[in-house]
Amino acid sequence: MEIMRPKVTTQKGTYLGMREKNGVLAFKGIPFAQPPVGPLRWQAPREVPNSRKTFDAGAFKPIPMQSKEDERYKGLEKSEDCLYLNIFTADLVTKNKPVLIWVYGGAYIKGGASRPLYNGDRMIGENPDVILVTVNYRLGVFATLNLSKVDEAGRYRYSNNLAQMDLQAALKWVHENIADFGGNPDNVTLFGHSAGSSNISAQLMMKDSRPYFKKAIMHSSFAVDVGTTSWEDSLGAADVFFDILGNPTLDELLNIPAETIYDAQVKLQKSGFFNSERKEFSVVLDDIVIPKDGFKQLTEGCAAGIDVIIGTCCGEYDQQFRPLSMEEKYEFLKRQCGKKIGDLDRAIEIYRENNPEKPLDEIYMDIKNDLWLRIPANLVAEALSGHSEVHMFHTMLRKENGNRAHHGNEYEAIFRHADEELISPQLAYMISRTWMNFVRCGEPKGAGLPEWSLYDKKDRKTMIISKESYVADGVRVRDMELFYPLFKETEYL
Repeated sequence: MEIMRPKVTTQKGTYLGMREKNGVLAFKGIPFAQPPVGPLRWQAPREVPNSRKTFDAGAFKPIPMQSKEDERYKGLEKSEDCLYLNIFTADLVTKNKPVLIWVYGGAYIKGGASRPLYNGDRMIGENPDVILVTVNYRLGVFATLNLSKVDEAGRYRYSNNLAQMDLQAALKWVHENIADFGGNPDNVTLFGHSAGSSNISAQLMMKDSRPYFKKAIMHSSFAVDVGTTSWEDSLGAADVFFDILGNPTLDELLNIPAETIYDAQVKLQKSGFFNSERKEFSVVLDDIVIPKDGFKQLTEGCAAGIDVIIGTCCGEYDQQFRPLSMEEKYEFLKRQCGKKIGDLDRAIEIYRENNPEKPLDEIYMDIKNDLWLRIPANLVAEALSGHSEVHMFHTMLRKENGNRAHHGNEYEAIFRHADEELISPQLAYMISRTWMNFVRCGEPKGAGLPEWSLYDKKDRKTMIISKESYVADGVRVRDMELFYPLFKETEYL
């Protein structure tokens, strides 16, 4: 007997989905833009036409071009033709469900919406009144190559920030079509971690994106300071990339196989061009997609009314230090942060004075975690707090072996795949339920965590997620104040 497949008809076509094992309905591999291949390579995403056709939405489509070696994405097809989204819902009867859009991380060079960890069956199984959408966006040079020197006509002027344009196109598709799946287009929350979070902070700076979402959840990376690329650096990266390929014309470049383009990207990464104190392929301040004064605009209220949860954890980049000897840890920290700090030895000394109970290697880890993630989180929170409701968190958990909470531990709990060595099932439930309550109504409460006060520049109220969670007046404020003057964004706060 043939099982009836769930079916949804939109202006873009009719989609046949599948049921997950727990009964959650999944519509996978829905195109939200035309394939960015051939002449559309490095072009802003083009809208898919309206259609009366029926499409099979029962299986994931490819994730973006990236390494084939990463175990997290092994077995998943990679392709330039990657602009697809996936929708998870408990039923097709209930209307006006809040919508959560997940934006994956991966250092701007890895990631994909079909990673098993991001499957929506567990999340939506526990929260049947919410719809989850997971979205692919382009990565690496496919998303950020500056073509201005070979593009005299300006047809590829958006090529610096195609990840941002992809996300904007997905947001528009959701806004126009999610009601047919039972979602409320006026109650959309963007949720991302690492590069995904940084991309969301960039969306807050984009006037054409902001109408499509009402709330944002940003974990552990932000489009300020180290998380951005200057126009000049994007031009320099393009010069190296073109040299690697033998300086092709634009027409030749559009016809080079995608695998060859990716191989050239790997050579670019190994070329020594990228400064070790910055993130490769990050958000480009091009004044085309992302305004160069985007942070200033945030402080002036350009994203007013978009409420946020924002935060970090205590052991963000600890894994980068653990395999190293103490001497190697110091040299790594110097390469990553020394130029920005200036007198690194004095900074280490002050951190040790402020935190006498900490071992030296954790001092090293704290300095990088603070400069790359925690202080940027506070900067963005302060920029938004004058015009929106901001809830700040900082996770302080530790495994029995002493390892601190790792980069991404919170979203694993929200997708209901928590690391139980780190987060107890009860705490994981409280985190997940609190975040989902924010998705529903903008209030992160009612799930067992303490009353969560709003963040502002004066009090810096922060939810400390721990075995016994509590609200603090900031986190290691003396350490933060030491480095705050190093960030140019502070002049607008």
